[in-house]
Amino acid sequence: MAALVEPVLLEIARTCTFKKKKPDEGTGARRIGCERCGKARLHRDHLGTPPSLNALVSSNVHALRAQKDAWQRALLSELRASDLGPTDRVMAEGECCFGTQQRRDGGNHRVLLEKALGDALTEGGYLVDDDWNRYEFGRLTQTYKKGEAWTRVMLFPG
Repeated sequence: MAALVEPVLLEIARTCTFKKKKPDEGTGARRIGCERCGKARLHRDHLGTPPSLNALVSSNVHALRAQKDAWQRALLSELRASDLGPTDRVMAEGECCFGTQQRRDGGNHRVLLEKALGDALTEGGYLVDDDWNRYEFGRLTQTYKKGEAWTRVMLFPG
């Protein structure tokens, strides 16, 4: 009989809302980083919920790649801190908490999260490949809590 494998919870929570730095007063040169914490826009502390695909597609392919990579790094960090070991298959479900009540198209947020998690699972050696036979992302729900932004993903290895 195979050993029972427990579900694993991953959580990415925004701890700082990114605020663009004002240009240098003397030279007018652009200043990089967050006015509040000094960290880069895509630092894990600024991630809470995946951005909408609509916003990324309307900018450029480099912005899409940068966001996917930032989420992949954050998820890989969570995976490494978890008890998950190599497995044959993973089913994932998630919840995104948004700090505002605006209407959203779930698929636009889901695509980046699903892709980044699959790539993190393979990069970390948890899955041999993130093909459909080994990795599926099921339900993604949304919730509202004023001012909060976080994403929780429950992994069901098997």
